[in-house]
Amino acid sequence: MNDFPLLSLITFIPAAGALLIMLFIRHASDCRVVSERARNVALLTTIATFCVSLLLLVYFEPDKPGYQLIEYIPWVEEFGIAYHLGVDGVSVAFVLLTTFLMPFCILAGWRSIKLQSREYMVAFLILETLCLGVFTSLDFLLFYFFFEASLIPMFLIIGIWGAENRVYAAFKFFLYTLAGSVLLLIAVVYLAGQFGTTNIVLLTQKAPELAPQIQNLLWLAFFASFAVKVPMWPFHTWLPDAHVQAPTAGSMMLAGVLLAAPAMTSLDEAASKLAAYREAVSQREAAMAQGASDALPALEEAVDAAARDAQALYRAARADRATDLSVLKDYATVLRATGDYDLSAEVLARAVELAPEDAATWQQLGVDLGKVGPSKRREAYAALGKALALNTTAETHFLRGQLYHDDRLYDLARAEYESALAIDAAHAASRLGLAIVEARYGDVVAAAEAIDALGIAAQPYDTWTRITLRDALYQYERLLRPFDDTADNHRAYARLLYRAARLTDAILAARRAVALAPEDFDTWNLIGAMQLQVGTPSSAREAYEQSL
Repeated sequence: MNDFPLLSLITFIPAAGALLIMLFIRHASDCRVVSERARNVALLTTIATFCVSLLLLVYFEPDKPGYQLIEYIPWVEEFGIAYHLGVDGVSVAFVLLTTFLMPFCILAGWRSIKLQSREYMVAFLILETLCLGVFTSLDFLLFYFFFEASLIPMFLIIGIWGAENRVYAAFKFFLYTLAGSVLLLIAVVYLAGQFGTTNIVLLTQKAPELAPQIQNLLWLAFFASFAVKVPMWPFHTWLPDAHVQAPTAGSMMLAGVLLAAPAMTSLDEAASKLAAYREAVSQREAAMAQGASDALPALEEAVDAAARDAQALYRAARADRATDLSVLKDYATVLRATGDYDLSAEVLARAVELAPEDAATWQQLGVDLGKVGPSKRREAYAALGKALALNTTAETHFLRGQLYHDDRLYDLARAEYESALAIDAAHAASRLGLAIVEARYGDVVAAAEAIDALGIAAQPYDTWTRITLRDALYQYERLLRPFDDTADNHRAYARLLYRAARLTDAILAARRAVALAPEDFDTWNLIGAMQLQVGTPSSAREAYEQSL
């Protein structure tokens, strides 16, 4: 069933019915005949959609985690945009709810809608397709299209077939919800720009890589958008007017489906619990991996324990034990664990006053200042320089090179990595940093081989590698320095893109490599693995078959 586009069929049967009504049921002298035919076609279409959607109960495996019945067709590959559908257990329930509810919506207006009933039926069928698209989309741009386009038929349903004050209610509904969508669009565009894809599955995996402050801002953008659409107080004032003025069927769809879409999308929980998730989301990996509702109790206990420890250490540090270097270091460790690098740096600054010859403390101070942001960069370099003056180590050279790298001072970064390797030729992180610098200058084969050679030793730096390598490759591409069109170069470039999590570009580069060297079985295997990650099992199968 993997190769059969079941979700597309379910989603677009209503649109096909709407097209059938528009093309073949024309206005005639007897309006009753036109209305009767349009109603019959709309009812049969919605019943057929519901019957086909029941196949989800047959082919969906509830014991299997993740998304199923995946459909993936590349759309705008340079931006990682694709026609990407799939369902999990929650979205299956909403698809079935939508298809079950729609025949009753058609029946609700069977006799009560006498004005432009043909157009009324078309509006509901298009609304059904758009709602189903919301629940099955796994591409953010596609989701946003379905999500926002569903406002149009609902606006028309309220504004044309609603009660006495329908025009006011329709415009209030449309403008409120459209305004909320602006923040959602900004968040989606930011994520796509950061990670080079609009794949919801990949973005969910990559979101923890962002800085906590950025995660909080993105969460607020999503929350504000969904708070308007759910709606939540105080953004709920459009809802009473819309419900009162909408026709019966419109109110059914509004309450049963349209208001459920943002609640499902936000965090797979009821909208009334959205406010409880801010702490979980801000704690990044734990909440995202375990699910906010499961992780919150454990998170609260851990945060409370950390707070108690920090308070105890703080009291000790502020009292007569303020001269105890170990207390200050322990306090700084707790602060780092909670993400407060600014205060950690202040505590370590006090520590180096007490022990000015402690190179390790100077090194940690430089690291924490570097994490605070650009405003502390100069102080971070100075602290690491002081650590090097006290004790020249490969790790300190690497950390300073890492700061230069983040600031895109590549020549200085290269010099620091080389200095680290001169002290310790086996220093994995410095070899990694040097390889990424080489990638920026276009020596993709040497860079890929150097990174691959590190193997397990590079794993502690995977997140930094992904982010830094992505930036280096973008910088290289902007310089327009094409490498020679050889299988080795394209293969190496594909491996680098893969490590940078630019899967769509990596697949293109790998396919160019196998076009030049068809019997490169390792690259075919890499293509298969990447195709699975982007949700295209049929393409992955073809790639693996080529490698046999």
